[in-house]
Amino acid sequence: MLAQEKAKREREEVKQRAIEFTRAQTERFKSLAGGPQFFPLDQTLEQIEIEYSTSAHDIEVGELILSLDFDKYHQQAFRLRSSLALCNSHLKTLKKREACEVVIWSAALPETREELEFFDREKQRQVEEALEAKRREEADNRAEAERLEAQERERIRMNEEKQAEAKRKLRETEEEKAFIAEFLKQHGL
Repeated sequence: MLAQEKAKREREEVKQRAIEFTRAQTERFKSLAGGPQFFPLDQTLEQIEIEYSTSAHDIEVGELILSLDFDKYHQQAFRLRSSLALCNSHLKTLKKREACEVVIWSAALPETREELEFFDREKQRQVEEALEAKRREEADNRAEAERLEAQERERIRMNEEKQAEAKRKLRETEEEKAFIAEFLKQHGL
């Protein structure tokens, strides 16, 4: 157990040193090039990183789910969260690629624009599918509720008929008893 923790700690230290080395090298290259401290591309990439959340538990995704009237613990909401996070992951990569292409070639490549459009449409399709599934589920729930209500009305009607039949038979039995009693009384029996 100690060996695993030590190995994990060493990996984290190496990872941190690598991050620091990369950061230092980037700063060194920038200073050697005599360029600005931050390039516009840096800011663009940072903004893209913020704009396209790849977490299924992102606040904006959660707000979208709630704005569509999904219960946040509903199965369709979980699926939609996951799908949107996946689309955003692709969009984030493509947006970064597009920003780099604009810097290098002054315009994004047609393939990049097509892929961006595809994933934008895919996000919309995922939302529409989730809404359609929700509408179907609500319609099924309404139909089931109506069926159960009709079943309950039928049960009540059948019960009322049985009660009416039982009352009729009781009245007939009482009339027969009264008739027999009257007959016996008239004949002195």
